[in-house]
This record gives sequence, C-alpha cells and structure tokens, in this order.
Amino acid sequence: MKKLRFLLACTLLVSGATAWAQTDWVRGTVVKVDRAQKFITIDHDEINSNKISGGTKVKISAGAEDFNVKNPKLFKGVKAGDKIRFVAAVSGNVMVLTQLQVAP
Repeated sequence: MKKLRFLLACTLLVSGATAWAQTDWVRGTVVKVDRAQKFITIDHDEINSNKISGGTKVKISAGAEDFNVKNPKLFKGVKAGDKIRFVAAVSGNVMVLTQLQVAP
C-alpha cells in the first residue's frame, strides 16, 4: 500500500518529466539502515514538496518509506530507533535522502 500511495503521488508530480522536487523538512523515526544497499527506511510524518515548475506540489501521507542514500556520510551515527529530521528529493518513483539530522 505504501508503494502505491508513493507512486501515485510521484506520478502526479512529474507526469513523465525528470524534474526533481525538494521536500520540506520532515520529522521521522529510523526503522532500518542498510548501508550495503544504500537505503534507509523512515517512519515519517506527512511529506510535502516545495513548488516546482508549474506549481506542482507532492503530498505523501505519513507512514514508513524507503529512501535511497547517495551520500554515505548521511548514515554516520544513524541507527534504528533514532528520531530525525530530513529532506528528500523526489523524482518519478525515487526518493533520495539529501539532508538528515538526528534529534537531540
């Protein structure tokens, strides 16, 4: 269900285009960190993107999602159970974590 919800939201976002939309800061809890596969699973609040060309916005309901991680430095010190804030870039059906802060 979470994948379907995500795919529908992303389809509305780009409709075949390759533009990236940067999300606003989102709060969440780390569920899983997979450094070998370069992804992190986060149980997050609702995700909203900033406006991109054409005024399109994306809203993804709260829930657990997988995020690709291109920069391994973002994994440093992060473990399951950590409360975090993060920003992700969205394009098509791919969400890439771009910023992450562990909450104190």
